[in-house]
Amino acid sequence: MSFSVYKMLKEKGLLSGESAAKELSISRNAILKKIEKLRKAGIDIEGERGIGYKIVNEKFNEYSLKYELEKREIFVPVEFGEWDSTNNQALKLIHKKDFTGICAAKRQLSGKGRLQRKFLSGEGGIYFSIAIKPSDIHPSMAPRYVIISALAVASALEKHGIEAMCKWPNDVLVKGKKICGILLETFSDFDKIYALVSGIGVNISNDVSAIENAVNLVSVTGKNENGNEICADIVKEFFDYENILKRQGFEPIKQKYLLKSITIGKNAKISKNGEYIEGFAEGLDDNGFLVLKTVDGKTIVFSGDVV
Repeated sequence: MSFSVYKMLKEKGLLSGESAAKELSISRNAILKKIEKLRKAGIDIEGERGIGYKIVNEKFNEYSLKYELEKREIFVPVEFGEWDSTNNQALKLIHKKDFTGICAAKRQLSGKGRLQRKFLSGEGGIYFSIAIKPSDIHPSMAPRYVIISALAVASALEKHGIEAMCKWPNDVLVKGKKICGILLETFSDFDKIYALVSGIGVNISNDVSAIENAVNLVSVTGKNENGNEICADIVKEFFDYENILKRQGFEPIKQKYLLKSITIGKNAKISKNGEYIEGFAEGLDDNGFLVLKTVDGKTIVFSGDVV
């Protein structure tokens, strides 16, 4: 019922408590309780006696996100809460009830990045995980979904007038600084992936001063960005790219990524476990790993940090 009140606020612009009560066949007091619930979720609603209610600002929240997803004809379960990490929550739900959909949070209590690193994720950013069950996917193909996720973020940001580039393996940059990190995790055995979770965190207005070489969208655009719209656009782009993968294979996705990459076509130095490998980044292989031409010949880099 709270979501119904939210939809009326969005679609009518100015909502009379009396008309809302009549339309939903509930009391005006019940409408007020729904309004208060929406406010607590992070939706700034102004109300004036005798005139009505209107939304003036929206933080990242379950009602706005669900609305934006439905606008884009994405009808998947959405779990919104405050967890240690959205990936952990998605994996728990996969084990408990065969979950597919989206787990989202306005902050993570213990966000995680690649290689067991801590992922700083304070309020003001958007943090979400997309859980899917791909069919007939070998674990070696999992990095394809990191590439899809990075492209989805870059494409979504471009819809909002923000030029974004991809840094292999799992970062998205704006103006040369990190705007997004991605962590892919799978539920699999040695020859098959049963479920896959792509965790995505985007800096919107959160404090990034403690994150090395990072930036948030507000400082880039100088305006209040709607994280719910951006999240919904990323999810839509993700599913669009996944459909391309299913219909046409990885090649068109790889070619698109090459155009958005700041790593490919340049000399690269890769750090992993305190060791370095240097060479010319020629491209990606058919699974999304980096093809590096070194003095000793071509080598496939499965993981590491481009420094």
